[in-house]
Amino acid sequence: RAAVSKTACWGFESLLTCGALSKKTMFSKVRKFTSEVRVELGKATWPWDPNEKGFKRFKELSDSTVVVLVAMLILGGYIAFFDFILINVVGFLTKP
Repeated sequence: RAAVSKTACWGFESLLTCGALSKKTMFSKVRKFTSEVRVELGKATWPWDPNEKGFKRFKELSDSTVVVLVAMLILGGYIAFFDFILINVVGFLTKP
């Protein structure tokens, strides 16, 4: 009878204990992460015109924020209304 390993052919490295990571390794990982984040943020399209000055630069961003806040208030009111209705219906059906 052959021994069966649950990790056979998975190809992952064993985990190191917390003490096994040196500070130098952690700092190099953080530095690599931040440099990769900067590269990715450079690829992003931002919701403002870089030639605009002042608060006008953020007009699209502020308009989008207002739309999201209004949508959240409407959705919250909708959920609260139906929650109130369902609590009263269930309470009426289950009262002794």
